[in-house]
Amino acid sequence: MTQGVTVLAIQEGAWSNLPGKNGGPWDAYRHILLAAELTRRYDETSARSILYLHELSGDMDGQTVEEKEMDFYNNELGI
Repeated sequence: MTQGVTVLAIQEGAWSNLPGKNGGPWDAYRHILLAAELTRRYDETSARSILYLHELSGDMDGQTVEEKEMDFYNNELGI
């Protein structure tokens, strides 16, 4: 459901030339863009659900509590 939007957010993040692909400004920008676009395409409630499930997959990949909290914060900014 998010694959195309995720790819676009990653590409935009790369084009931004921001530093910090993992845990930095680039990462924050990507999360904000993804959340904003999901909210635009669907709605606020759906975007939150999709993003929550996305973060659960991050848990399985070993993200830290701090990374998860930062991602949730940036997702809220995008929504």
